[in-house]
Amino acid sequence: SSVQQSNEDLSGYKGITQVYKDVLKVTRNSVEHFKIKYMNPDNYSKKLSVISSDPIIQVKNPTMSIGYKSSSYIRLKIIAPDTPAYYECFLGIRNLENNEMEEVEKIVIDVLNDGEI
Repeated sequence: SSVQQSNEDLSGYKGITQVYKDVLKVTRNSVEHFKIKYMNPDNYSKKLSVISSDPIIQVKNPTMSIGYKSSSYIRLKIIAPDTPAYYECFLGIRNLENNEMEEVEKIVIDVLNDGEI
């Protein structure tokens, strides 16, 4: 499966529009898969690009089409580093039709030692 490879510095974006409500807990040196629901509140369909600010998060579906007033899932592959810590990462969701950033989601990943989850 293809994953998004380029990372973009999203920390300086004009505003974090969403903070993912759950801290994603992973064991160090592991690979985990998560999905985050994305809602399109608008009255028109969109083609979106999803980018990650950090190589810890790879986006498994970096482009997605979503119908009006509907939802879809952003699928993520988390590659946990060796060092246990909290990592703040950002996902940028860009509208490909007008090249504008729709939102930036902050995701916190808690990398734990073996047996702590």
